[in-house]
Amino acid sequence: MFGPSKDLGGAVTQVMDQAYQLMTSFAGLKLASRADLEAYAVSCFVVIGRTPSSDDEQKSFEMYRANSRNVKIVTYDEILEQLKLLRKFLLPEDSER
Repeated sequence: MFGPSKDLGGAVTQVMDQAYQLMTSFAGLKLASRADLEAYAVSCFVVIGRTPSSDDEQKSFEMYRANSRNVKIVTYDEILEQLKLLRKFLLPEDSER
């Protein structure tokens, strides 16, 4: 089994702390802004690195990602793949780019 990298662990901790800071200071922010703001369940998002290449590293990464409550973790290459699919979907069928 492989643990999360130092960078991934640090990023998850950082966004969780930022969510905590937002929730603890939310009442003051709402009062100061005079806006009709509400916060119920703050979720976090981390974009980091590449998808692991070995099966064991991939398994460990997926287990860590699946059990990271309130933190969505995606890799740069996953975003790139989604963008490629979106581009393919949006291009005309006769286009060969």
